Amino acid sequence: MAFFLRFVRTEMRSLYSPGQVAAGTFLGGPLAAIYLLKKNFEGADDQKKAKKIASIGCLLVVLSTFVVVLLPENFPGGIIPILFTIAAYQYTKDNFPSKEDIQASETYQLQSGWGVFGISIGMLVIHCALIFFVVALYDSFGLLNL
Repeated sequence: MAFFLRFVRTEMRSLYSPGQVAAGTFLGGPLAAIYLLKKNFEGADDQKKAKKIASIGCLLVVLSTFVVVLLPENFPGGIIPILFTIAAYQYTKDNFPSKEDIQASETYQLQSGWGVFGISIGMLVIHCALIFFVVALYDSFGLLNL
């Protein structure tokens, strides 16, 4: 029986490390954070939390987009990506294994860094389109003067 078990392969589940989630969030914004965290919960086989993070995260992105557009011009714009990055990093660090633990695991494998980059760029484009839509909406209602 032991001989047979050596040839049975368990399916490796992919996870993003806290550093990858932080880098993806910084490059791709909050939508990238939501996507990467959702994928981590799916990789950890926790579908309930994956759906919850997607629902709550999307709601927060939409609400924050409507608020960010109304911030004054002198508001330091760099603080928002930094806060999102720190929050995503800490959340991932608290809920998932570290990069070293993923690499040492027989259950998990580390996702590709290039994949994180591609996801981040795609999510950045989507988020910019959402911001453009909100700005156009506010302009059409006279809330912004462009």
